[in-house]
Amino acid sequence: GGTGSDDFAGGALDQINWSASYGSSSTEFSQGSGHLYFRTKSAPDGYEERILQWGKNSMPYGQDWTASVTVNLPNFTLSTDTIEDPNGGGILRAATEFGLQVMNQDDPNDYAWVSLYYGRNSNTTTFRQFGSAFSKDDARTFSNQNTTTTQADLRTRWDSSSRTLYLEANPGSGWIEVSSHNLGSDSSSWGMGDSSSFVIRIMGMSGRIQEISFNDEVWFDDFSVTGPSSNKPVLLAEPYHHFVKAGDSATM
Repeated sequence: GGTGSDDFAGGALDQINWSASYGSSSTEFSQGSGHLYFRTKSAPDGYEERILQWGKNSMPYGQDWTASVTVNLPNFTLSTDTIEDPNGGGILRAATEFGLQVMNQDDPNDYAWVSLYYGRNSNTTTFRQFGSAFSKDDARTFSNQNTTTTQADLRTRWDSSSRTLYLEANPGSGWIEVSSHNLGSDSSSWGMGDSSSFVIRIMGMSGRIQEISFNDEVWFDDFSVTGPSSNKPVLLAEPYHHFVKAGDSATM
């Protein structure tokens, strides 16, 4: 599996850890000062998204694993400008969303994410929430929980025995479930089996005319993927030859 971690401590993004960065040309990730920063190069005219894909292989469907990351999304000033939704949804206001995404490696239309969201619901009020999205064949459903936090740990957790994907957040007071999805049920099945695998990605979005600069201090940190392949035994001393009866234990 693709277990590993990145604390973004170096001066440049590790190209071995991260295999691809793609999305709107108006957005970018940049590593520095111990964080992975997000910014827009110009004011978005809709949803401007950037994806960064974990490159150390995919994670198995048939084994448990967990991916997590810290997100910092401060109370910077949100634009009061509005635009018309091109899909006929009415007036759109400034919004930002940053999170952790998991995708069916065999079908990019099957994906889910958990995020920290900060947006404006009027010219004078803003709101924050933990959000999650779940897509089957690109048909999405959403869940959310209100929060006041500006920094949180986010994680996606796969329980292979129950075939359940958990999307969770920790604002500092403990983990909460934003949503969970049984990929073994007909209504939410991604058609995966024991030979299938998941891709892990970081996502950043600035939408509805909201610009973000590096000075706004929007960043990711302490990314980690853990699973069975990371649970390797550690030798405490140089091993020596001895016999052990069945059922007994030995200290190496």
